Amino acid sequence: MEVPTVSLVIPPSNSIPAEPPKIISAKMLAESASLTSAIPSAYYFSEDSYELADPNDPEFQLPTIDFSLLTSDSPDQRSKMLHELANICRDWGCFLVTNHGVTESLKQAMIEAADRFFNLTEEEKHNIAKKYEADPTQIRYGTSYNARSEKVRLWRDFIKLRLHPDFPTLNENDGYSEVAMKYSKKTREIATELVEAISESLGLDPNYIYKALDLDSGVQFLLANYYPPCPQPELAMGLSHHTDQCLITILTDNDVSGLQVLHNHKWVTVTSTPKTFLVILADQMQWW
Repeated sequence: MEVPTVSLVIPPSNSIPAEPPKIISAKMLAESASLTSAIPSAYYFSEDSYELADPNDPEFQLPTIDFSLLTSDSPDQRSKMLHELANICRDWGCFLVTNHGVTESLKQAMIEAADRFFNLTEEEKHNIAKKYEADPTQIRYGTSYNARSEKVRLWRDFIKLRLHPDFPTLNENDGYSEVAMKYSKKTREIATELVEAISESLGLDPNYIYKALDLDSGVQFLLANYYPPCPQPELAMGLSHHTDQCLITILTDNDVSGLQVLHNHKWVTVTSTPKTFLVILADQMQWW
């Protein structure tokens, strides 16, 4: 796995030329003594041409789906939610989900486990990923998905695990794998219910998309992003504009807002909302 590096020159304390340290993660760069008030130009991100939406404009209020009503035994309640879901998927392609059944303690445990991973030494993190270098789709750690094609380095680190149909082990002592397994099973249940509901909202059999894509053997990933404090946040970008390549994304956060979604040619800031997930329809679902 290639990891982009940035060299920061530290003035040597004597006349012998010193080897500048190689910065191999955004976290390491943010904590470097050489980083004071200016970030390296390699992280400068140009502004996007789209406008920022007015958060008080009703047109740009992110819609919400009550998961308990979507899975209700009441035909009337479910029918109403399916109708709303169809409109939201068509007009937005993303929505908040409430009453989803995942406890706040499990969500917090997953966030804390990810935080423990990112606080390991760089050597420890890369050694974990190195164990699976023969099949990097199982575990990937780094600062960029494609260091060769990205023109601007992103102000974030990530760990990506393939959790289904097989499950890799990071470090048996830190509890990450155990929490990730519990979290992935619960979110997979939500994803399955949502896929069935979306299928039905399209006038198809509830199991049509699930069976057509053979989701029992479909791959599930867990991706954790780490965005360290940045002295020039107006210049850097944690994650550039993109669409997800999968079927559906279920996203949680650590109570810090920053994510934006594009709606009607304007960027809508997604406010961190307790006890919710953000669901994003990805490329494969858009095709359906």
